[in-house]
Amino acid sequence: MSKSGLSAILPLQFFPADLVQLEIADSVLLGRVAYSIPEGPEFRTGIALERVQLGDSDLSNLLQEILRQTVPGTPGV
Repeated sequence: MSKSGLSAILPLQFFPADLVQLEIADSVLLGRVAYSIPEGPEFRTGIALERVQLGDSDLSNLLQEILRQTVPGTPGV
């Protein structure tokens, strides 16, 4: 994670501006693909976060703290 969003290694290629939804524990992160670069059989994908819906689990609380530090202007953080 960084101030501009997050990077993930994914098994599928996405294209710039594609809308993606990531589910982590009981939280949902929505964003748009910034880039997708082949890395072996997978793709390193940059995602600019647009909205976050956080759950109540311990993992979601940890995720919320990380997001507050890295992307504080994202709605839902």
